[in-house]
Amino acid sequence: MQKKFTRAKSYLNCVFSVNFSIAILPELMLLKKPHILVVDDNEEILSTISLILLRKDYQVSVKSRIDDFEKTLEELSPDIVLLDKSLGWADGCDLCKLLKSNQKLCLIRVIMFSAYNNKREICMNAGADEFIEKPFDIHTLLDAIQSFTGDARPASC
Repeated sequence: MQKKFTRAKSYLNCVFSVNFSIAILPELMLLKKPHILVVDDNEEILSTISLILLRKDYQVSVKSRIDDFEKTLEELSPDIVLLDKSLGWADGCDLCKLLKSNQKLCLIRVIMFSAYNNKREICMNAGADEFIEKPFDIHTLLDAIQSFTGDARPASC
């Protein structure tokens, strides 16, 4: 009698686990936060932004220097790139143009930022989806990120 009860209990646990997992999986998929890559040559900005985004449960990668931009983006596969305009090793606008001209990467959202307020038009013309002037209010940054998290990536470049 004990064996039959144990088998039945084991079967019920298995069925419950499988059904529960299947039922909860779609909700978990909806809760997945986007992967954000932050590219800036200023370590303080990198650590501050990453700390804030991690506290908001985003998946975050940071880079102060990238030798092969396209390869790094393909490997990390971010949903959003936060990109400084003036990097010590590259021009952010050139990197944005490179990203937007690559068929594999062009759907990644790019939010550029700069300490120079007259760079908005240049960054937007390079293909940036949004521009934020530094120093920025953290709520402005979070609002910009949020504006791209609710919608899907564009269907085409």
